Amino acid sequence: MFAAYTHDSTPQSDPQPDAVTTQASGPTRDWLAQSSYNLPAHALGRGGARTWSQSSSASSAGSASEDRTRSRSPAKKSRRSSEGRSRDDRDQRKTKKKKKGKKVRQEARECSPQARPQQRLSHEEWVAKFSTSKNFLDEVGLKPEHAFRQDWAGDRMLLKEARLPPNMAAYAKIRSRQALGDWAGQPRSQRNPPPRFFDKAFVRCFLGQTVQDLSQTSPETWTHASPNFIRIHYPSSDVKENSRLRDVYDAGTLAYSQGQSLPEAEPELDTDTIKLHEVQQKTKEFNEQLRQEPNDIRLWLNFVEFQNVSYENASFDEVSQPKKIKKKKASKNVILKQKALIEKKLAILKAAIDKNPQSIDLAVKRLDLSKEILDTATLDRQWQELIFIFPRNLDLWQHYLRFVATHFASFSLAKTLKAFRTCLHKLKTLQGHSFTAIVAQERPPDLEAHMLEILSQLTHFLAKAGFREKAIGLFQAMIELNLFSPDFPGYYSLEDRLALFEPFWDSGVARFGESGVVGWRKVMENKDKMAKPESHAQSSEIEDQILKEAGNRVARTRLWLELEKARERRHWCPWRSNEEDAEDPDRMVTFEDISPFLFQFTEPHMCFKLILTCLKFLGFHSEDHRLELITVNSQTMRDVLRFSKPECQSVDLDWSSILSPTNPGWQEDQSFESFCRNVFSQGSRILSEPYKTQLIVLWLGFEKQVFDHRLLTAPKKKPLVKELKSLVKSLLQSDQNNMDIYVAYAKLEHKLEGYANCWKILEMALVSHNQEPHHGLYTAAIASSLRELEVEESPEIRNRILWLGIQALEDRVYSQDRPNPIDLLQKAEETLIEKQNVVQGSLISENDPRMFIQSPVIDCVPEVFHKIFALGTLLNLYQGRDEAMKFLNFTQDKIMKAMMSSEGHKALLDLLLENVLKLKLDLSSGKQAKVILTLSLDHFPRNEYFLQKLCDLQVAPNGIDSTWRHFALSLSSSRSESTLPQIYAIKLLLKNYSQTRNVDEFSSSTAVAYLYRSKSLLEDQVEHDPGRTCPVLWRLLLWITKEIHVIQGRPGRNLDQISTVFYRALQECPVTRALYLDFIEYLHVDGACEVGELKKILDILSEKEGRVRLPWEELEILLEKEEDQDDVEDEEENVL
Repeated sequence: MFAAYTHDSTPQSDPQPDAVTTQASGPTRDWLAQSSYNLPAHALGRGGARTWSQSSSASSAGSASEDRTRSRSPAKKSRRSSEGRSRDDRDQRKTKKKKKGKKVRQEARECSPQARPQQRLSHEEWVAKFSTSKNFLDEVGLKPEHAFRQDWAGDRMLLKEARLPPNMAAYAKIRSRQALGDWAGQPRSQRNPPPRFFDKAFVRCFLGQTVQDLSQTSPETWTHASPNFIRIHYPSSDVKENSRLRDVYDAGTLAYSQGQSLPEAEPELDTDTIKLHEVQQKTKEFNEQLRQEPNDIRLWLNFVEFQNVSYENASFDEVSQPKKIKKKKASKNVILKQKALIEKKLAILKAAIDKNPQSIDLAVKRLDLSKEILDTATLDRQWQELIFIFPRNLDLWQHYLRFVATHFASFSLAKTLKAFRTCLHKLKTLQGHSFTAIVAQERPPDLEAHMLEILSQLTHFLAKAGFREKAIGLFQAMIELNLFSPDFPGYYSLEDRLALFEPFWDSGVARFGESGVVGWRKVMENKDKMAKPESHAQSSEIEDQILKEAGNRVARTRLWLELEKARERRHWCPWRSNEEDAEDPDRMVTFEDISPFLFQFTEPHMCFKLILTCLKFLGFHSEDHRLELITVNSQTMRDVLRFSKPECQSVDLDWSSILSPTNPGWQEDQSFESFCRNVFSQGSRILSEPYKTQLIVLWLGFEKQVFDHRLLTAPKKKPLVKELKSLVKSLLQSDQNNMDIYVAYAKLEHKLEGYANCWKILEMALVSHNQEPHHGLYTAAIASSLRELEVEESPEIRNRILWLGIQALEDRVYSQDRPNPIDLLQKAEETLIEKQNVVQGSLISENDPRMFIQSPVIDCVPEVFHKIFALGTLLNLYQGRDEAMKFLNFTQDKIMKAMMSSEGHKALLDLLLENVLKLKLDLSSGKQAKVILTLSLDHFPRNEYFLQKLCDLQVAPNGIDSTWRHFALSLSSSRSESTLPQIYAIKLLLKNYSQTRNVDEFSSSTAVAYLYRSKSLLEDQVEHDPGRTCPVLWRLLLWITKEIHVIQGRPGRNLDQISTVFYRALQECPVTRALYLDFIEYLHVDGACEVGELKKILDILSEKEGRVRLPWEELEILLEKEEDQDDVEDEEENVL
């Protein structure tokens, strides 16, 4: 229906023509409503309107037709009679003719010229003429029922549309043509409407009909009838009787009347019950738990991570597409799947943040996921807003710094350093004394520990970017400022102290760690007697030697790589101003480079932790041995010292056999070894007790590692032993009563001379220490004697262990008057019965939390553990290993109950449990040791001693070994805390790869399997935090990809895979130089790397403001000089 003006079929008197031109309302509009639209369709012209000339011609045509009909009627009658038509037919046709002619004449009279004005205007033209300035229907004068008409011509513009508009589509009621019994033929009230998407009936269409469990019903027995005849069953009289009774009684009464028991009713099937899929069931459980506990942040994060499993088998392919098109769109579907997964996670996090608006973890997780969908400016603005809302949240600052340092799209070195500068400035403001009392109450706990952690994060970032000189200079300045600071009178702010520290830094005198250091304090006192340090040897001679050996036999790209690595290993110390100008300006560390990151500690133990952090950065890693206490390397102590971060774990393990070393090491560089030794010696001189002794103990451990390395290449052992003993004697002269140094010296003597000299030192220390019992000394003596007993079975050594254990349990000073063996055994039995309950009862009462702060290396373990150690060894020797394990298991259970009941200090209880598990592991062997190792890794998955035991106990990385199966399952749960378990798992797999490679054909295939398993594990770890930003994991994945390429022996085939891994790694570690150097080295697998490819990689590094120590242009200059020098030498030879 079109909105137009129609007519009224009721005849009315025609108005006068003059009224049309003089009036625009009243009867005129009534006449307009009764115009020619009353005519039939055949009387109208094209377009539905008819002119007056057409009406007159139609009228004359109608009268002429009537005359012709009358004149021809006799002839027609004769023809019809001759054709044999009946009279009835003639009468019917005659009646129809009359009616038709009457109707035509009536219409002709209505359309005669006398009845219409002599104008040729249609109805639309009349309406348009008198209603151009009208807006409403009432102003025109038409009634609503006459204001519309049907458009018979139609709109031809609709032919250009793809489909009709909804308001133009015709509605037709189509009757059903379905078979009888179909739902469409039933009344509307009895029809089942189609289910909605959330109805269970709709879900059942996809999950299948699981209403009836066919496994619970037994199939009916039947017999196959013969096809020759049809069996007919006649009902017996009993059946007829039962049918009559069934109409009267129910089933129970009928069975009772027949003396039968009521059959068990089959359970009614619930048509609404649907057996959900495992993923849907898990989602339902998550929703129920979150409704009950909406403030559980960990549960929300677990639900977000569960979406990876939920979308794992999801498909975004269209079923109707052919296979070829599906393959072409596979990559696009993967992207769609990832975006859908991210949007689902963000929706969950939005609901979680609405219920927990103060949660930092949820906000950080949301921003971390938003990296895939938000632009850089928006993402950075949201981080800034979050920092502005929570400026005192230290964990949020660390997340933000990690984002700035790893986000490839927005990364730049200047921006990252600015973020570190801003963070430390705000924390120094909180640390200072200028804030109000209200701000002091809101001061975060362990503020200085977090500041030291951020400083460590900054130094590792600078080292990865190639600015190791600035990182070491920052540590030197921090130690000088905190340990060698002068005694300023009155109050000096940090800015005042830094103003006085700047001349010292720019003076060029020896700094901390360098030879001839005197310290900032003495330099301020004796300004005229400042010692100038010795200049480091230049590397030009080494580079000339490399160029000479290479000659024309090595490609330029390979030569550049070797020179770059050589500079990376040697240029680690800051360039001092008293030397000649450096060729590389980045080697110079000015005061402006480090001053924004300097601060002072107010707590004494933080200075000791600063030196430990510096040693950790330099690559020092203390070792743990059997039957010894585990302290600084324990998982508990690493968490307390904050050494569990991914950036701190890349230097703990030695990957030199697999990865090319890029960091300096004391094994290769003599100057670096001297620098590390100076850190120990200078730090021990400036520190006070109890930190001095702990640093000396670590120093002796470092010297032991240096001795082991030198012993491999030294022609004689005696000079090394003599040098080391002289060092220990010099340390003992300053403090002859320090038993901890004697214990460390005895362990070193065991390595130098053997068990006999080790026992002599320990016995001398026990005899000389007659004031009070030293529990650590007793434990070291028992452990040394146990190791000696394992080598040589001797009653003398066994009796010595029993006597040491008895005196340790009774808290006595050591006495050399040992009873005879019979009395000794009797005394040991009495001591075991008496002290067993006493030791177990004192597990909690003797805990002292201050041990962690004062002595994290030596005395952090409670004294009760020394008694547990002595009692366990006595039970092992006197009553057997089973009794010792029963005692240790009982002790372990008691510690765990104390931890569950929150009795005592949690960290101390963790450390005590960690040492008890280590003692159980050391006393066991074989399968029992593997069982204990599995239990230990469940409690402490990041303990390096337990992880190393995976290799020592020869755990097979396959499905047959139960220890490996349990450990492999725990990797996914522990990956959110640390990367250490994953690194050790890769280490175990690669160890088996190196052992089975190139043995035989079968072993080679097994070795390749180890590589693929390692690659699969690494691919999983680099997709999640913290492994996503761990450089060592990416380097291992890149090496494994290269190794697979080499084994397959297809040159140029899989280099694209290596490139893919490299560019994926850059997205998370954009400025890690080791990745760039590894990739350039692997490009030489199939031959020389192209110069264009090398320059392209260096351009990426330069774009991110990373450091290139040897620009390509400098290499060309060096090669030109080498060629000129060769030409000169050749000319001289020719002259001679």
